[in-house]
Amino acid sequence: MILEKLEKDIYMNLSKKYQGFLEVKLKFPVVDKKALSLVYTPGVAASCLEINKNINEAYKYTNKLNSMLIITDSSAGDFKTEKWNDFAAIPYLEGLSVIYKKAANIDCYPLIIKSNEIKDNEEFFELIDKISLSFSGIEFYNVNEELVQNYLKRKEKFLGQTELSSSFAIASSVNKQNIKCNININLVYAAAFRLALDCQAYIDLNGLISTLIEYVNKNFEPEKIKKYEMIVKLIEVGFDYIKSKNAVNPNCGSYYVNPIKDFGKEHAISKYLNFIVEGERGWVCSPPENHNLINSSTDKNSLVLHQRYRGVIETSSKVPFQSIEEFLKIFTFENFKQLSDAIIVKPHLAKEITCSRNLGAIITNGTAILGLGDIGALAGMPVMEGKSVLFKLYGGTDIIPICIQEKNQEKLVRLCSLITPILSCINLEDIKSPECFYVEPELNKLCDFPVFHDDQHGTAIVCLAAVINALKLTNKNIADAKVVMNGAGAAGLSVARLLITYGCKNFIICDTKGALYKDRTENMNAFKKTLADISNLKQEKGKLEEVIKGADIFVGLSQGGALKKEMVKSMNEKPIILALANPTPEIFPNEAKEAGAFIVGTGRSDFPNQVNNSMAFPGIFRSILDIEAKEVDLNMKIAAAEGIANSVSKDELNVDKILPSAMDTNVFVTVAKSIAMTAEKEGKIRKRGFKTEDVEETYDSWFHEGYLTNKTKF
Repeated sequence: MILEKLEKDIYMNLSKKYQGFLEVKLKFPVVDKKALSLVYTPGVAASCLEINKNINEAYKYTNKLNSMLIITDSSAGDFKTEKWNDFAAIPYLEGLSVIYKKAANIDCYPLIIKSNEIKDNEEFFELIDKISLSFSGIEFYNVNEELVQNYLKRKEKFLGQTELSSSFAIASSVNKQNIKCNININLVYAAAFRLALDCQAYIDLNGLISTLIEYVNKNFEPEKIKKYEMIVKLIEVGFDYIKSKNAVNPNCGSYYVNPIKDFGKEHAISKYLNFIVEGERGWVCSPPENHNLINSSTDKNSLVLHQRYRGVIETSSKVPFQSIEEFLKIFTFENFKQLSDAIIVKPHLAKEITCSRNLGAIITNGTAILGLGDIGALAGMPVMEGKSVLFKLYGGTDIIPICIQEKNQEKLVRLCSLITPILSCINLEDIKSPECFYVEPELNKLCDFPVFHDDQHGTAIVCLAAVINALKLTNKNIADAKVVMNGAGAAGLSVARLLITYGCKNFIICDTKGALYKDRTENMNAFKKTLADISNLKQEKGKLEEVIKGADIFVGLSQGGALKKEMVKSMNEKPIILALANPTPEIFPNEAKEAGAFIVGTGRSDFPNQVNNSMAFPGIFRSILDIEAKEVDLNMKIAAAEGIANSVSKDELNVDKILPSAMDTNVFVTVAKSIAMTAEKEGKIRKRGFKTEDVEETYDSWFHEGYLTNKTKF
């Protein structure tokens, strides 16, 4: 009795201390710019292009092969009560996600669908179809069983297809804790999903799970066998079941360590044993024979890295439990209920005792991936994982990458809004204009936390920081400088507004038809009209090569090769070139310098002066999560830009260093503090008792200990 009480107390105390148990982490260390270039720009584009050629390559270059969702809409089981709120489901989903990782190395992400907001069954089916692209398995936890069965019937048409990306295993569980089983029921589910992911099986897992439970109850006394040994047994029995259903994909072995021609039972078990002995690294492939990092290109090294690790992120437990046996003693449904009951009474506790406070999502529909264009949602997955790495590395935030197959802007907003209860922030990524200008503000209206389109605002913030410091070296004033921006896309409006607000008076924007101006009619839309209304006060007309004459600053947000040497030569003295198209800039630095450029910046990490939003978003999101801000307004963005610019001292500032290093951790702290201080002045800090210095202390704790401080008094 005393032991049970202590274990219950331990669970609650740990959940308070760590603010939940689940986190998203890197699969390998990123300690220098070379490593950064492999998981982010420019190297990450190589994996995107491979997936674009063949969608099944996502299994090779991302974490899709080993990831699943656990979802609830609270429509069944113990969740269906009058006093229930969406946040009360978090302890259950989070706890089960950690169990699956600890027991079977499955990267399981929890999502909660807003209860009572799904209009009908068809909307539910569409939501699951659209958000599940990045994952290979789904557990519906306490979701109406009839609804799940109807969904499964709809999905039967995919059976036997060779399009692996659309195949995944599904299980449903209602009141799982009441199932009679001689071992912990979650180990059965973990083994079933482990095997289904390994076999790349499209299958209704409930049949497999029933078979495994029957086997356990018939052959073993309760808890008389070690947990890992039991999972090995379940994999052995389960493989025969899946094979009998013809659900084992014959090509799945090619995606694994030391691939064999036919994926079999022995391979499945040895793969799991590798995890027992080595942990997550037990599944890391060896480099290809004769591959040399030094002599290979960034693209080649990035492809090899992504293939060896199968993507770059995974889930983990914040608490380093020493054994699965001890871990399972306190990860119980009784302890999940203890937290859930507290949240039912006080919903705000979800932000203090679960992973929710530090959990967000990075969402794309794949319509504007890097500078590659509309290459598809799943092809954007390497970028989403890479940015998740940066969120974690430089901000300590846990970000789930979600690729949504939806190009209709109204539907995209609706789909995103339905999965928000467990999240505390959303970063929209690589959504093309003009749709992005609708999606962000509309989704912000529906969320009680910031929705931030980083391609717009992060780019604008770092671009302004670069301009501030570049002008210092040229002894020019922003009010007198002529700025020409090529590209009227996602980032254009935000860059224009920020620079104009900061004092730029002569700002011209070009698209493929030339300069935007108020009365232009050719190739215009409502978005471009907005740009024309706030820029080009002198009403200059003509193509880029004409209006760039005499310009002091060029900002490229367009496509590779758009800026020619002759154009640079026609600019004012000491021209500043910010060629930010990725992975290929509008002009390469050596060409720009040959044409007379004084300062050249690109979006790439393998050239000096990287103008990349990676300097901005980790600190921004760390701050808005800490202060619980509702938005990131214009003043906050300017403060962040000035903070980045001032991170380069007078002694350091030169033509090849107008911005700090992308790995300078002081930059992220500065950005976070700048956001918090501005929010405090504006009265926009919603976190009770929060002080702006707490942001810096949180960062110190994260960088020194890998642990976020929690000063909340309960």
